[in-house]
Amino acid sequence: MRREIRSFVKRNGRITPGQKKYVSLYLEQYEVSLNSECLFSQSFGNKNPVIIDIGFGNGDDLFSQAYNNPQYNFIGIEVYLSGIGVLLKKITENSLVNLRIINGDAVEVLNNNILRNSVSKIQLLFPDPWPKKKHHKRRIIQLEFVNNIYEVLCSEGFLHIVTDCEKYAEYIADVIKKSNKFVDEFSINNHGMNFKRETTRFEKKGLNKGSIIREFSFVKK
Repeated sequence: MRREIRSFVKRNGRITPGQKKYVSLYLEQYEVSLNSECLFSQSFGNKNPVIIDIGFGNGDDLFSQAYNNPQYNFIGIEVYLSGIGVLLKKITENSLVNLRIINGDAVEVLNNNILRNSVSKIQLLFPDPWPKKKHHKRRIIQLEFVNNIYEVLCSEGFLHIVTDCEKYAEYIADVIKKSNKFVDEFSINNHGMNFKRETTRFEKKGLNKGSIIREFSFVKK
């Protein structure tokens, strides 16, 4: 049986007791059901535009965006329960109503569970660059994945990607060009959806090492 190549390595045992407590108490309440295609209006109780953040880490930036932009609904997709536990703590302490979580593989979720033309923006902030050539097949940015993003985005929906790896930035630009489904539209400011980002601990480490942050913003053709 062919083993599917994943863009992440599942790590067990790295969740703290506090994170585990919040996952146990609140994940079911704030998790989007994947039993069928997601109906965002049912999850949020409104029809506000939906923004999906893929691989949100500990959720600092995602929480800040949702907290400061209540006119949008946010969904964070993450495989690691440790980060989900951190984010759930922030959600519950601030009674946030416009942020939900999916604990799963974003590749599978976009392919199987998200309605076509239902998302206003998808963002990937510092996806793993898998810098070694033999690991490039693990990169989440692949032509098939980009095509799936295109399908779930609304008309003129946005794709926002940030990386601090120059080689990965070149690779991203090449994959998007090959897809022929997006136009580079960073200058139009995402119709107000180009939110101010929090500088994460991961990003700070890169900046301290002299890394250059590359941001891409594309609009669906």
